[in-house]
Amino acid sequence: MRVKPQGLVVTSTAVCSSPDYLR
Repeated sequence: MRVKPQGLVVTSTAVCSSPDYLR
């Protein structure tokens, strides 16, 4: 997996926007 600054931001946003993802 490639870790990029923008990728982390997108992932963080997706996690915050997806309650089911936290489950």
